[in-house]
Amino acid sequence: MRKTIVLILVLASFVACDLTKLEPAQTNSFMKHFGANGNTEASDLLKVADGYLILGNNTGGDFANVTSVLLKTDLNGNLLWKNQYENFLGRSLTTDGTSYFIVGDGIEGSNPTTMILLKTDPQGAVTASDTTGLAGFSFEGYGTLLSQAGEVIVTGRMSPVSDNTDSTFIYGYDPADLTGEWSEPRFRGVPDNSMVPSISIIEVEPDLFAYSQLSTNSSAQNLLEIIYKYRDRGGSDPDLWKPFLDYSIATPISNFTQNIAGDVALVQTVIENGKSKIAFANGIHETTLNPGDSDNDYYAGTLALNSNGYVVLGSTNNVETESGQTRVDTDFFVQQVSVAGQLESTGFTTIFGGTGSEEGKDIVIADDGGIVILGTMTNTNNAKTMVLVKLTNNGELIN
Repeated sequence: MRKTIVLILVLASFVACDLTKLEPAQTNSFMKHFGANGNTEASDLLKVADGYLILGNNTGGDFANVTSVLLKTDLNGNLLWKNQYENFLGRSLTTDGTSYFIVGDGIEGSNPTTMILLKTDPQGAVTASDTTGLAGFSFEGYGTLLSQAGEVIVTGRMSPVSDNTDSTFIYGYDPADLTGEWSEPRFRGVPDNSMVPSISIIEVEPDLFAYSQLSTNSSAQNLLEIIYKYRDRGGSDPDLWKPFLDYSIATPISNFTQNIAGDVALVQTVIENGKSKIAFANGIHETTLNPGDSDNDYYAGTLALNSNGYVVLGSTNNVETESGQTRVDTDFFVQQVSVAGQLESTGFTTIFGGTGSEEGKDIVIADDGGIVILGTMTNTNNAKTMVLVKLTNNGELIN
């Protein structure tokens, strides 16, 4: 096992620079910041052949005035172009190789939200859109995926304005003009439960999709479910998978990836002996990660499958004392574990951060085996910027 690497980086010192022009010291690792006036929070990361797509949202301090931002960088994290979409909160994106698809919410002041699906050209300019709404309900878009059949698959949440019963759903669209392809959305609801889906969707087999939701009942108890839904047909769907039943599950919901068998592997924050920990499950094994420091709290973000198992992204608390003042923030936490969730000889634990708080949002594996993560950094003035970081395949940040 590679020993824990702790890199305390003064990330805030970069903010005074032109953040879009920072050059990497090495091509196998880099750190870039992206933001705008107000607060820009990371939402989703997509690897494409010639770089990375970054989706974020700028609130400007007013949730009723959200602007979603889409950025493209080259393989070294240098900004190539950016586009923005006003009165829209984007949560996830996918591509068919020639267009990009973004799903999220239309934000119109205090009115109930509508789910919006955007199609853009290769420079991020909108070429088509679809809006889903119903009087008396709020609709929110969460996950998106291009299916093996070429449909744009989305997941979302439908919430009645008058009560606390939510439903999550999955639906498919024609990528050409974003018209609905299925006869109806496939819903999952439980009376008197609030529900939030993750932005993750996978196609377990042709026309069979898996997504997750976190349900909270009236007693504030949380239940995580993996839901399996066929594309658009009668008959029974496969049984739900309810991981972490022996744990106290915390919010928010984390994202997941495919395991080596093509099904779901996931992480989630749980409470154990009064501490927040990262629980791991891959359909066979369930365990909590071993970060090496039981005194800290650890919070799950997501994970990615690589040649050595899984790379887990999250955050951990960091206590700093300066001028007699004690302040608690969070740092990025990255750990390489085996397919069973164990820290072995090929594994590593890397923790790094700065003078603010860092929260890991998404992770992808680069073509050279490096680890690219997207997160949000909140500085000591509570201003938020997106951070794109590439680590080597050994978890090292060189520059």
